[in-house]
Amino acid sequence: MIRALTATAVVVALAFCAGVAQGQDRYQPRTPTLSPYLDYFRAPQGPLDSYHEYVRPRINLQNTLSRQDRQLRAQASELRILNDEWSRAQRTRTLAPTGIGASFFNYSHFYPQKR
Repeated sequence: MIRALTATAVVVALAFCAGVAQGQDRYQPRTPTLSPYLDYFRAPQGPLDSYHEYVRPRINLQNTLSRQDRQLRAQASELRILNDEWSRAQRTRTLAPTGIGASFFNYSHFYPQKR
């Protein structure tokens, strides 16, 4: 009975610690826990060898996902900067008003009127 309670307490403590550790690493790019080279010794299922069938596609996927992650983070940063600039411009009223002096199909500057 005591062993079961101890084992349960250990499992709960490990689960809580794992959840805390994952929460701290929330904004960092995650590296794979297992190496893709572990599949090198898998039996090939097709005409390719194990490296080209399992390992290389997984490495390409990891590279693609990390590149997309970097691009998305850079884009989010640029959007945040633009949003801050827009908010600052609205607060200081440096934006020009729109719709004043504009008209549709106004070609009077091309065809001067006779006097």
